[in-house]
Amino acid sequence: ARCAEDDLARLVARVTDRDGPVYQDDEVEILLDSQFDQKGMFQFGVNPAGVIFDVKCASRAARDLTWNGDARFKTGRETAAWTLEAAFPWQTLEVPAPAAGTTLGILLARHRPRAGHLYQWPPTGGDNHRPDLFAILELR
Repeated sequence: ARCAEDDLARLVARVTDRDGPVYQDDEVEILLDSQFDQKGMFQFGVNPAGVIFDVKCASRAARDLTWNGDARFKTGRETAAWTLEAAFPWQTLEVPAPAAGTTLGILLARHRPRAGHLYQWPPTGGDNHRPDLFAILELR
């Protein structure tokens, strides 16, 4: 992800502990419904300092906040943006290595607290925890 910013010095990245409330900082969230059951999901949030919040959700109400996935993230800065690279081992998403036609649900979000903005794809009305509204990602 490349997150355009007109003033990088004003990025909010106060959270420093893993699984802390990075959703209060500038952040990117990636939510994956690896079973494509439109109920459960894996949620990963990362702030510009590279601090990770991850949670396994069996449903909207059943969230395992103690779960830590083996996903890898790298953040960086450019002249007018901060960047995020992510890698998700299939084992972390609790699925076997995919074959052509494997389908997942996906939601991408960016939070900019000082501007009061939440950007989502696909848009779900501000609620990131709606796997029934996630986009469809089909692997080929």
